[in-house]
Amino acid sequence: MNNSSKKRIIIPIIVAIAALLIGAVAGYQYKEYEISKKLDEAFSTNNTKNTDTSNDTADSTDSTNETTIGNTKLSEIMDATKGNFSTVTETKVFNEENDPNGTLGKAGSYSHGAAFWDSRTEYTSEDSTWGTDAGGAIEVFANEEDATSRTETLQGTQGTILDAGAVEQVGNVVLRASSKLPASQQNEIIAFLKSQL
Repeated sequence: MNNSSKKRIIIPIIVAIAALLIGAVAGYQYKEYEISKKLDEAFSTNNTKNTDTSNDTADSTDSTNETTIGNTKLSEIMDATKGNFSTVTETKVFNEENDPNGTLGKAGSYSHGAAFWDSRTEYTSEDSTWGTDAGGAIEVFANEEDATSRTETLQGTQGTILDAGAVEQVGNVVLRASSKLPASQQNEIIAFLKSQL
């Protein structure tokens, strides 16, 4: 086979590979753009709503399948989580100073939340704004629609560099487990949190 024949074979192969690479990069950038857009919508700070984050509302359920969970119930769930998992070393109920997303009480965001630190994640942080990455979290929304929007946004990050971990929605509550944990541990955590609602 002479050089001319080799070029006729190699050039189309190179062009095909280049086209595949360009398509893959463009697809990844589009996916990244869509995720960024969803995150911007979910964490929009243009519309804020004042919510009393110190609400210690007792647990109740209404006909719309929305659970009202206040800080007292979240604290109880975090204590139970720490008691059930020996690897949970720290828990917290969110307030404006320690909320990892800075969206507590804002329109479309959670009105109450809590997180726990699981040593199996090998997470490290020097400040108080650690969240789901450290182990897991519970986010309570004013309504099921806002919880669904948050769930869809978080699920859109799965498998990407921004992976938000395991997510399950129960009415207006979003349960989360760190992406740093294997699936079996994520499932165990989500199932336990669900049993505490």
